[in-house]
Amino acid sequence: MHVDATTGAVSMSSKKGGKNLAAGNPTPSRQDTSQTAAAPPTPPAPAGPSPEEITKMEDSADKLNIRAQTASQSIDTLRHQQQAAGYDIRSDVAASQQRMQLYMAKGNDALKAQDLKNAQKYFDMAEAELTKLEKFLGH
Repeated sequence: MHVDATTGAVSMSSKKGGKNLAAGNPTPSRQDTSQTAAAPPTPPAPAGPSPEEITKMEDSADKLNIRAQTASQSIDTLRHQQQAAGYDIRSDVAASQQRMQLYMAKGNDALKAQDLKNAQKYFDMAEAELTKLEKFLGH
């Protein structure tokens, strides 16, 4: 085997007669990278919500959470008062309270995951239930 130091070509010869088995490898070509067409830039990955959007949603969620807790405490107080008198809270009110609490929990979980679309959806559903409860309570 023989390697040409200037071109890098390799040639082989047979052991028997010293015959040249190959005329040599072609010289490796190296392309100038400055002449190759640049690949188009890849579009950036879809960014999550901006910090301002997250902050706005968190503020809105905090206000809704406070309203929901206040209404829930009022419903619980009314339930205890009625149970002391031998009655129970209306089933539609109890169901609305449970739905509101469920939607609030799902909205808060979505907000923690920075899924503002689903957070808004659940907070809107919770607010609809909250409005029913506040109307019932006279708030």
